[in-house]
Amino acid sequence: MIGKLSVVALAVSLSLSNGLAKGKAGDSKNSLAQLETGFVEPPQAARPYLWWHWMNGNITKDGIRKDLLWMKSIGVGGFHHFDAGIGVAPIVDNRLIYMHDDWKDAFRYAIEMGDSLGMEMTVASSPGWSCMGGPWVEPQDAMKKLVWREMRLQGGRSFKGALPEPFQSAGDFLNMDNGREKFYEDIAVVALRMPQADVPLADMNVKLTSSGGDFSIAHLTDDNLNDGVLLPNDPAAGYAWIMYEFPEPQSFRAVSLFDGRQRHWAYNSSP
Repeated sequence: MIGKLSVVALAVSLSLSNGLAKGKAGDSKNSLAQLETGFVEPPQAARPYLWWHWMNGNITKDGIRKDLLWMKSIGVGGFHHFDAGIGVAPIVDNRLIYMHDDWKDAFRYAIEMGDSLGMEMTVASSPGWSCMGGPWVEPQDAMKKLVWREMRLQGGRSFKGALPEPFQSAGDFLNMDNGREKFYEDIAVVALRMPQADVPLADMNVKLTSSGGDFSIAHLTDDNLNDGVLLPNDPAAGYAWIMYEFPEPQSFRAVSLFDGRQRHWAYNSSP
């Protein structure tokens, strides 16, 4: 069906083209000229727009003027203003803080200059990389991550003592930190009965060998990303390795590997 429709459309197109060539040659030339002109100098509605990031207040009026003149010179029809901050180092003498008077003055200057150049402008609803950020949002009201630590105890007896403190870093995984402001508060203490088959790795009489370094089971299972040990390559194999040997076959339903920045998860429910 698609092939038949394509043939009909092509036939109609050829028929119309022949008609223009035979009876309306002048109109055809005018249409082609208009098409070429519109391609070289498209109307405002057909021009591309771009995101214009003001990074960490590294803004000056001279930079605004140069940016907008450059946008205009390459045919950009407008811009989407976006105030963002992701740790970019200061490169101006006076960094403009969002919504302070000098920032507002620079923002007004950008609007007026863009308008004088015939460019359209839109504005993000809030600073940051999402619509929920802003310097006015207090840490207790900002987005958070749920953190926890666990302690295994012998059941059937009382316990009195300190629980391990959860990691309080602002990073995206365990105690990986990104240097941002920290916020922490306790939520709950939850006690769970562990399945009998769930035995801590440290209690399984595991033999641990590696291509190098000085590792222990405790070292590899404490969830602490700041006490790592160098794992060198095996010269013979050409790669690094860690081997766990168990006295008898074991079933592992989840293994977590961390390479410094990315997290990799592998699942296997077979012995």
